[in-house]
Order: sequence, then C-alpha cells, then structure tokens
Amino acid sequence: MYVALSSIQFGSRWYLCSGAALGYSNVLSAYEVDDQPPMTCVFKSRPHNPIKSEITGSSFKVDTVCKLRTSRVPTPNPSENAKEDWYSSDIVANFEYDLRIDDLRLNRRRLIGAVGHYMRNDPCRLFMYSLSIEGDAARLWFFSRSHSVRSRAFNAKMETRPLIRFIVAMLFGTLEQLGFDPSTTRMRDDKGIYYVYQVNEGYYRTLGKPLSDYYASCISGRATRVWLVQQCDEDGRVFDGAENHVLKDCWSKENYTERAIQQAIFGRLDGLREHVDTEFIPSVSTPESPALLEPFAFPPPPALDCLPDDKGDRDIILTALKNYKDYFVTILDEEILLHNTPDAHPNGIQCYSDDGYNGQWNTETSIDQTSFTPQTFTPKSHCRIIYKELCQPIDELTDVEEIADTLHDCVIALHLLYLVGYIHRDISVGNVLHYSVNNRGMLSDFEYAREFHREDAATDPKIGTPAFMAVDIQQGFYTMWQYKPGSIVPKLCHNYLHDLESVLWLALWLFSSKTQVQPQDLKQHRGCITALFGGNWEVVNTRQKIMRMEDKYDSRSKKLLLYTFPPSDSTNSEGFNALLAFYRDQQGYALDIHQPDKIDDDRVYRNCFKVPKETFRNIKTHYLGLRIHAHHELL
Repeated sequence: MYVALSSIQFGSRWYLCSGAALGYSNVLSAYEVDDQPPMTCVFKSRPHNPIKSEITGSSFKVDTVCKLRTSRVPTPNPSENAKEDWYSSDIVANFEYDLRIDDLRLNRRRLIGAVGHYMRNDPCRLFMYSLSIEGDAARLWFFSRSHSVRSRAFNAKMETRPLIRFIVAMLFGTLEQLGFDPSTTRMRDDKGIYYVYQVNEGYYRTLGKPLSDYYASCISGRATRVWLVQQCDEDGRVFDGAENHVLKDCWSKENYTERAIQQAIFGRLDGLREHVDTEFIPSVSTPESPALLEPFAFPPPPALDCLPDDKGDRDIILTALKNYKDYFVTILDEEILLHNTPDAHPNGIQCYSDDGYNGQWNTETSIDQTSFTPQTFTPKSHCRIIYKELCQPIDELTDVEEIADTLHDCVIALHLLYLVGYIHRDISVGNVLHYSVNNRGMLSDFEYAREFHREDAATDPKIGTPAFMAVDIQQGFYTMWQYKPGSIVPKLCHNYLHDLESVLWLALWLFSSKTQVQPQDLKQHRGCITALFGGNWEVVNTRQKIMRMEDKYDSRSKKLLLYTFPPSDSTNSEGFNALLAFYRDQQGYALDIHQPDKIDDDRVYRNCFKVPKETFRNIKTHYLGLRIHAHHELL
C-alpha cells in the first residue's frame, strides 16, 4: 500500500512535491507512530459547493478540506445513489489559497471565519487545524479555545517536508488528535441530533437546542453552551424518573472551580448563620445600640458589625440568611477536563508577532528575534457543571413583577455575599435568573467571584459583561474623583459598589429594551439604548460623564423608560423615580467611599444595599400585572 503525494490539489491549483510517490512505510516515517494507523481522513476539493451545518448562519465554500472518511452526522435513511453531503462537523482542517500575495487579508478572513463557524456548530470540537497559501507562501494554523497559533511562512513548492508532514498527520490522526472531545458524543434519534456529555462518572443527554450559546461564536473565548439535560447511560438511554437539570460547558481563564468557590461562600454563610440567632441579634453592635461582640470562629472579614443600620433592612437580610441557599443555584456536579491540546508556548520555543515574510524567499536567512517581544499565553480550563434548578434568564421575562422580584433577590444575594466578604464581579442577563418553582430570583456563575480582601485584588483584569460593567472597572480607575496632584490615589479593585452598579445598568437595560407599548420611532429608541449599552469606548465615556454628573442621568433615562414607565401628566413615573433614587444613592456612596482611608473598610458598605432593594419593591408595587415586550434586537 502507498499514498501518492507527488502532487497536492488546493482548489484548482496543484503543488508538485519533491519525489514521486512515497511508499507507505516512508510516509509513516514522517509521522512518528508505533504501529501502522488506519486512514481516518480524506482530502476533498469542491470550492463551489457550500458545506452543511446544523445551525443557521453562513454556508462556507472552502477551497479544500480534510474531512473524516466516516461521517459523524448520522443519516436516518442513507441512499447509495444519493449525492455526498459535506458537513462542517466532519471537517478536520480547512484550506484557503489565493494566487496573489496582496489578497492575504481576504484569504485569512475566509479561513478564520470558516473555523469560527465550524467550532460554534459542533459542541464536540476542541480545536482545529488550517492551511493558508498566498502565492507560494504557506502557513499552518492551529485554533483552540485557549489560543491560536500560526507557523512561519514557508515556500509550498520548495519546502515540501512540513506540508507533507501536516497532510500525513491529518490523514492518519485519531479523532482526539484531530480535535474532537472524547467526553462528548454526537447521537441521533427520531427527533434529531443530540449530545451525550460525560461529567466525572455520569452521563447527561441534551434535550433540544442549547438554552444559551452566547459565547460559542468566538474561537478563543469562553465558548459557553448551556443545555437542558437528563441523566442517562453511556449510550444515551435516559434513566427512569430522571429529572431535568442544566449543564454548562465552558472554558475559563480562572484557576478556581465554581463549585469550590460556592462551597467556600456557603461555609462562611453557615458559620455566620450559626451565630446569628434570636438571642444574639439584640447584642449586635449598631450606631443606635453599641455592644461588644463575643469572639467566635467565623472567618473575617466582615463581622456582624457590618449589618445595616436600618432595622427593616437588617431584618430582611437576617431573614434571608436563614434560607440563604434559596438565592443561589445549586451545583450538583462539576469537572475540570484535561485534554491533549498542544501547548501554546512550549519550553525552548519563542513566539513572535510576525514571521518577517515580505514576498521574497531566502531560505538561509533566519528571523531577527531581537526585534520582537515574546508573547505569553495562559491555557484555559475546560469546565463542565451540572445545576439542579432549571431557571429562566431574566431577559426572557416579560412580567414586570417577576423582573422586579428577580432583581430584588439578586441584590439580597449580593448583600449575603457582602456579609461574608465576597464580590460576584459578573452581574449580567445570563446569571441573574428567575426560578418559577418558588417565584424567586437566583444568582448563578461564581466563576469570577472573589474575596474582597485579597493581596492580588488590584491586579485583576477587567472582569464582567461589558454592557453591564461598572464604569470604574471599564476605565481602570475610580472615575468619581478628580484626585489632586500629589494626593494618594487608591488602587482600583472591584468592590461591593461595582456589583450594585452592574445591577443598576442591568435594570435600566431591561426596562428600556422591553416596553409596554411599541416606541413611536424604533430607530431613535434603539439609538438611545445603543448610546449606553453599545459596548464601545464612546459608551464608556458617556457612562463616565453620567456617573460624574457631567451628563444628566435623568434626561437620558427618561427617554429610555418613556414607553415602559410613561409619566402621568407633568409628574415623573414611579418607575423612573425608583431607578433615579438607585442612581443617586450609588453616586453618593461612590463619592464618600472611594477614598484611600475608607475603601478597604467593609463597614462603610453596610448600608449600600437598602435603596436598591427599595427600588425594586417600589417598581413591583406600582406595576403589578404590567407586561413588557421586546420590539427590536439589541444585544
């Protein structure tokens, strides 16, 4: 048996390799293996035919592909005479070529766009390979959720060895070596394709389409997919009486597991609850009733003197503390998967930002490495989490009462985190949830949750969803204070006020993106929302001016809330007034707290949660039975 590699076709162009046909043993000598492996893939060139996918979107026409010989897309009733369909789930590597070097950018856009589509379409995909050729300049590519790598340019006509090694590796690689996840299996029944995920020793079958795949469209990113699942066996047979749960599959930069973080928080809340009982509450130190606290084995910070001054607010949070788990989703199982992914930056190999190719070949000249700065990469962790409760994201709600209740309970959850010294750092539509079983709001996603008092807190990167991120975190400094020259400027670190500010932006977006009546001018209304939630630097600067009172919050929010909470006669609406009180309360605390001698003191934050709770109680009271609906796509 032999493999003919005397010439290789990419689209309509053929490349001649040095030597005629390579014997099978010679081919395998270029690809280091112990035994002779089976041929798993074939190369096909059909540049004018689109490749099928299971999700809607672009149907990419690729010059050449390396595809699996045996399709991973089961066909219910295959016909011997049926035309062969190509599916993106079977593509192992894609190839783009162009005769002209000046079309390099367009060629790469096609290649990378196709890779992004393939990886989003297939939940089983861990990484992909590609090859681009412009003129005679060939480059090998590797794409994964952690990092992407491109080789130096080499001459496809003169330097055939790397090209042949790459082709042979694709032809004879195992499914795992070619980028398919061995812990995720694609299957089909009479209802269509489904997936079986393995989490530790258990298996879970997906039901229907993903509940969310917001981040899956990015190649190197979190690639979060959320599914409704039931527990099953390895072959996808659901167990009798299996309950519906939620599975989240994602890639994280963090070194902590979400379950471990949640368990640490719950441990502290258990410790706090143990010492807060009916006999102990009257002795809590407050400005109205100072008292000495008895020492107890509760890990600081903060201590019980961080309870709010207002008795009503104190009663609310202490009542919530008794059943604190009602405010957080329950994690049943979690696994951090280890994959055989090529290293981003192997020892002894330098990574540079360019390869120095300028259209002229010189095989004897090496790259001047002194003119480049090496790059470092941190591999992401592949996480898989099973949640007990099937909740509804807050942006899917239309009942104002339910939205207000969910936001109110989110503030309570943040207040509980504050009592044990934790911040959430990623308040967004995807992790503020409504649980219909007990009509309660729940907080999810502790992936980025951290202790407020950490030595490395000031060095954290920007964390959060940009549309709802606090202005300070977006800007990288405290925007409320114009520090005088020579004064001590506190280092920025995410604090409790920043989580509450995210709730404020989330509430404003929810009540403006969905309205009671359709706006008269949809384009203008969309523009008003985009001006505050568009995700660009102009939006960040606008928000900064609002927080500094250089731009008026009330005039902007009036326009946003006009069709959800319309004013009566000449007076402002109750919904507008409630959110305005929230804004002014946040602004006042930021001016007071964001100072070097206060910012690290947990006690100064103890009353920050009162007005946000009142805001959503007032909205609920005045808008019972009101429903709002989306009239245009925004995020």
